[in-house]
Amino acid sequence: MCRIFAKSKPKNNFIPTLTTKLIMRLKTLLTTILLSCVSLFMMGAQTTTTVTQPPQKSGFNAIGDNVDYVITSETPFTSTKKVNINSKTSVVIIQNLKPSAVLSSYIGQSTTYVQINGTAAVDGVNCQVRMYNKGAIILPYAEGDGTPILTCYSGTNQSGTTYTNYSTGHSGGYMKTLTEANGLNNIKSFTLKRGYMVTFATGTGGWGYSRCFI
Repeated sequence: MCRIFAKSKPKNNFIPTLTTKLIMRLKTLLTTILLSCVSLFMMGAQTTTTVTQPPQKSGFNAIGDNVDYVITSETPFTSTKKVNINSKTSVVIIQNLKPSAVLSSYIGQSTTYVQINGTAAVDGVNCQVRMYNKGAIILPYAEGDGTPILTCYSGTNQSGTTYTNYSTGHSGGYMKTLTEANGLNNIKSFTLKRGYMVTFATGTGGWGYSRCFI
């Protein structure tokens, strides 16, 4: 069983490699799965860039791989100070505005202040705007855009057969039961998108021994 949650204190994709002891345990453990969103975010091997506002330029300031781009101003963007998140491993953190203020003023507006890979950022379509500490974070992917939240592998160190057929939520209030098509008793390592957590359990519906990863 597996359960995925989103959390609110981000840091890059969490890519754990399961220990031998845990792998042996999970071999009989992965019976069910549940993915969902929580408000905590784990930090990975990121580079942090902190600015008051993005530099002024005629186009968009490009943000590459593995960057936490932190904006401290309460007016994070202007028509000449905009960003383009070019990587799914990078995020924009706005320290002093709540998600509601970011959405009402800067995301999905007539003027584009934030792009995701060259396309205007739209919450729930190609990005997610969530709470982060006292501010907000812009994650460059959404659950409906085809980006796998959880990727499991039949081998150690993200090798072997790949399984990505997972979704957030539950089944009748219980964790979702795995099948052979999505790795039943055959998961030895996995990668998890930033902003989520996953729980694996031995029994159907989430019963039995379980382990949670963030």
